[in-house]
Amino acid sequence: MPELELEETLEKIAKDFSIKFPPELIFVEIGTSRGISAIRILKGIKKSGIKRWFFTIDPYGNKPYKQGNEVLYDTIYGEETFRETMFKLNEYAYQNNLLYYHWRMLDTDFMKYFPQVEFWHNGKKMENSQFGLVYLDGEHTKNAVLKEFEWFYQKMPSGGIIIIDDIRFLGMENGIKQLLKDFKGEWSFQIYKYNDRGYFIKQ
Repeated sequence: MPELELEETLEKIAKDFSIKFPPELIFVEIGTSRGISAIRILKGIKKSGIKRWFFTIDPYGNKPYKQGNEVLYDTIYGEETFRETMFKLNEYAYQNNLLYYHWRMLDTDFMKYFPQVEFWHNGKKMENSQFGLVYLDGEHTKNAVLKEFEWFYQKMPSGGIIIIDDIRFLGMENGIKQLLKDFKGEWSFQIYKYNDRGYFIKQ
């Protein structure tokens, strides 16, 4: 990964992978919070000049949030944050003519129901939608990350990228590689004092 700050890296990756893939491939983020990373991905898509959908997935509602072995009860996921974040993301998408939608639900519900949704893009019914970029920043537990990773991996072409945030809760580089050892692809990592990410490109 380039020697950039984490959010700058995310924006560059979103741009580069948006240019790389046809517009039918969806970009998605699990765990929206205040929308900081989502804005970066939208900015990258904007710079690519490609008209593609970007989804965010987060139930909000002050749902207890798992982080490693801890359970947090954080008002950051309350209704006020939800309204402010949705306003910010939808306003940015509208002003820049981008395609954006938030799914207010659990990751597991999205994975269960999205294949049954009749989804259209540019007058065409999307069959067996695939994903080109997936950013995992929801519950940072091994079980949650493994389920998310496996589901999106199966719906991603060769060369697609899955980004995992806060890998310190998963055992850093060695823990991630052990957890996801059955998936074929190449790993790289960005490690800072308080932030860390793993980047997986599918073979």
